[in-house]
Amino acid sequence: MRYLKGTKSFGIHYARSRVGKLKGTADASWSVTADAKSFSGYVVQLGGNLVTWKCKKQDVVAMSSCEAETLAIVSLVKELKWLQGLIAELKEPDCLQYPVKLYTDSQSAMGVITNSNTHYRTKHFRRTFAFVRDEVERGNIVLEYVASECNVADALTKNVHGPQLSSTLRELYIGPMNERSGI
Repeated sequence: MRYLKGTKSFGIHYARSRVGKLKGTADASWSVTADAKSFSGYVVQLGGNLVTWKCKKQDVVAMSSCEAETLAIVSLVKELKWLQGLIAELKEPDCLQYPVKLYTDSQSAMGVITNSNTHYRTKHFRRTFAFVRDEVERGNIVLEYVASECNVADALTKNVHGPQLSSTLRELYIGPMNERSGI
């Protein structure tokens, strides 16, 4: 309640001069619910401006944190592909620069997606990450590692406090509506 009271004047700020690339950040929290399901979260930005975000309980029980993170990345790639189609329809070529950067704090998920040798421990979700692997191999997506404390999607899947929360809000241009210049 204290958080809600302290942030009731907050809003999302959009900078008009920000033209740039589409980028996304994904995160997951593994096996955090009573039914052992995980949460996926992603954030999509265009030129630094927040475009879309989502936090959703995963439909299946992930057998590892790697699988949970991979499912979050797959959700993000689906969203990015839809947004790329929308941007193409709007005829905004400056926004459709390839490859689109996809940030994650899961080196294991990055390894599973980029390694063409399928390991026996990942065969049960091979089709899931094969979709993302195709996008990486085509040059449409590039996976980039971001430290967990700098992952803006972390706030959608976990409790973040103090400096990490402040940093996330600044990165997403979220803040008091009466203090636009401070963001």
